[in-house]
Amino acid sequence: MTSIRLRFDEVKQEPVKDGTCRVSVQCSHDGRVFVAQREGAAAGDAPLGLAATATLEIIEAFTDSKIRCTLEEFERTTAFGRDLIVLLVRLEHSGNRVQLFGSCRINANDSDFLGGSVRATLDATNRYVEFVQKGQL
Repeated sequence: MTSIRLRFDEVKQEPVKDGTCRVSVQCSHDGRVFVAQREGAAAGDAPLGLAATATLEIIEAFTDSKIRCTLEEFERTTAFGRDLIVLLVRLEHSGNRVQLFGSCRINANDSDFLGGSVRATLDATNRYVEFVQKGQL
């Protein structure tokens, strides 16, 4: 049986105006392309949260709004000498609420923290989304 999981295609960040940016995320599944954008502060790790929330918007569209997602927390951190993006997502489906944890290790030769934020979001949600899409939840 084929997987019903979103595939991360790309993420872009561009300046908008005085200290703000736009983050655009693209994911796909089985020929369908999903794009979401978020605007907000460009300073520090704020764009990582924008990438994660844009990814959650894509997940909601992918499930035809069967799932509602909220980014509760995210952090860029280091553990065992490796850079990580870790996050916590609250997901609501059919009256049930769950908290899902996701993470993504950033390779030493790759400083793609925005992509890591998208991957951590998908890491947190893809399995649950797959169950919902298959009608198993």
